[in-house]
Amino acid sequence: MSSPAYYAFTVSKRNGIADWVQIGAAFRHHCGDGYSIVLQALPLSTPDDGCTIVLRKPTPQRRREERSPKKQKKKLLALD
Repeated sequence: MSSPAYYAFTVSKRNGIADWVQIGAAFRHHCGDGYSIVLQALPLSTPDDGCTIVLRKPTPQRRREERSPKKQKKKLLALD
């Protein structure tokens, strides 16, 4: 699979702080006429915000974080 064109996040506010959680990615179709969105999790609906997925273009920082084993381990521990 090619590199993602966008990363998918869900954003929730806790104690006034935005909490961004990456839940997937969007990949450009080979024909260039659309995207396939691959989700590894689904956002929860909240009374205030509903259910929102935010797509953001990859940046060098996000690419490094995605490849970092330490970051991946931290994400997995947060799920326990």
